[in-house]
Amino acid sequence: LDEEKTFLFVKRTNQFFMISIIISILGALLFNFLLIRSILNPLNLLHSGTSMIGEGKKNIRIHFNTNDELGELIESFNTMAYKLEEMEEIRKVSIAKFANELRTPLTIIQGEIEGAIDGVISLSKDRLVSLLEEIEKLKGMVFSLEDLYKIQKKVKKINKSEVNFNYLIEDIKRVIQNRLLEGKVVELIFDVPGDLVIINDEDLIKQILFNLISNAIKATDKGYIKVTVFKVGEKLILEVEDTGKGIKEEDIPYIFDPFYSNTDGLGVGLTIVKEIVDILGGEISVQSKINQGTKFNIKIPL
Repeated sequence: LDEEKTFLFVKRTNQFFMISIIISILGALLFNFLLIRSILNPLNLLHSGTSMIGEGKKNIRIHFNTNDELGELIESFNTMAYKLEEMEEIRKVSIAKFANELRTPLTIIQGEIEGAIDGVISLSKDRLVSLLEEIEKLKGMVFSLEDLYKIQKKVKKINKSEVNFNYLIEDIKRVIQNRLLEGKVVELIFDVPGDLVIINDEDLIKQILFNLISNAIKATDKGYIKVTVFKVGEKLILEVEDTGKGIKEEDIPYIFDPFYSNTDGLGVGLTIVKEIVDILGGEISVQSKINQGTKFNIKIPL
C-alpha cells in the first residue's frame, strides 16, 4: 500500500512538472511573440513612413504610443516629417519671391521699351539712367546666383595669403560708401586693430564681411552698424551688429536658406556667408530681437 501511494505521488509529481514545463514554454513563446510584435509593429510603421516620404508624399505622421527608445525614434521621425513639410512650403514661397524679384525690373524695362517703340515715351537721359539701374539690379541677381553656385559646388578653392585688415576694411568702406549708404542716416563703425594680419583667403573673408554689412544696411534705417574683428588664440572673430528691424525668432533657423529673406533682394547673401564659413571650417551664430537689431558672430580657425 505504501509503495502504491509512493508510486501515485511520484506519478502526479511528474505530471505536475510536465504541465508546469509546458505552461512555461507556452508562456515564454507568447511573451516572445508579443515582444517581437511590439518591436516589429513600430518598425514596420517607420519603414512604411520613410518609404512614403521617399516617394514624395507629404503630411506623413506615425501614431504609435510607446514610452521607450522606439517611441523616441517615432517622435524624431514625426519631427523630421514636419520639418520637411515646413521646408517644402518655404521653398515654394522662396521660388515665388525669386520670380517676383525678377519680374519687377523686367516689367519696367519692357514697359519703357514698348512705350518708346510706340512713340508714347521719349527715352530721355533720365529714363535711360532708370533703365540702366533696373538692368544693374538684374545683373546683381544673376551674379549673386552665380556666386552661390560656385560656393556650393566648391568651385572656388581656398587661396591662402597674407590678409592685412587695414587694407581690407578700407576696400569695403569704399565700396559701401559708393553703392549702399545712399540716403541712409546710419553710422558705420569699424573696430578693427590696424595691425591685424592673418593668413587666409582674402576674397572669402571680404565677401563674408561685405554680405553681412550689406544685409545690415538693408535692415537698418537709423542707428548704427558695427563691425568688430579680432583674434582669440588661433581663431579669427568677425562680428557684425546693427540696430535694425531684427529677425523673428521663428525665422532664424531658415535665414541661411537660399531666397529666404526678410529684406528686399534675393536673400542669397546669408546663404553665401554660411557656405563660405563652412568651407573655412568655421561656425556662425545669430542673436536678434525685433526692432532692436541683429548680431552675427563668426569664428574661423586660423
